Amino acid sequence: MLISNVISPTLQEEIQKNNRKAQKYSLMIDESTDVSSEKQKCVYIRYCGDNAENEVTAFLGLASVCETIGEALFNATKMLLEKNGIAVKDCIGFSSDGASNMIGENNSLWSRVKQESPHCIKMGCTYHSLALCIQKGFEKLPSSLGFMLLEIPKWFRKSSLKREIYKMLFETMNMGEERAGTPLPFMSLSATRWLVRGKVIYNILVN
Repeated sequence: MLISNVISPTLQEEIQKNNRKAQKYSLMIDESTDVSSEKQKCVYIRYCGDNAENEVTAFLGLASVCETIGEALFNATKMLLEKNGIAVKDCIGFSSDGASNMIGENNSLWSRVKQESPHCIKMGCTYHSLALCIQKGFEKLPSSLGFMLLEIPKWFRKSSLKREIYKMLFETMNMGEERAGTPLPFMSLSATRWLVRGKVIYNILVN
């Protein structure tokens, strides 16, 4: 695995000025794949600055990894921290998405951070947790509703003729009413972004 040297001199000076070494901090991590199909891990730290009221959130750097198993992610993170004089044992908070290789209890990045910093607290991503709640709640609704939300946007998305015909119908049916004007776009569902379903439903109801 390789560690990208992307930390700026300004951040290095900020870390030194605030005595970042041996200071308690929280770690925020997310992973993604860049345009070259290389897996990247984005690492942020949050700590107190000159005084307890001065909270600093700093972009520490990008870690390029060949594997996304917990051990590889932890080694890349630890290398990036130690490169900047920061010890894993001083980490008191950890936040990431809900992927098992990130926050799993046994063989993840988080489980290895916990071994070196036993008092570290895990905080799951609020947005990922909320999306999972919506996904589970949606499973209680009739399957026909999901089919309708999927097929209506698909019906209009691939045909400009269908959209123009619907626009004419919309304007005719709502002439002189509050909803007069251009109809809202029929947004498509996302397999991973469950919160967009609210916008999909809203636009269909308004239209």
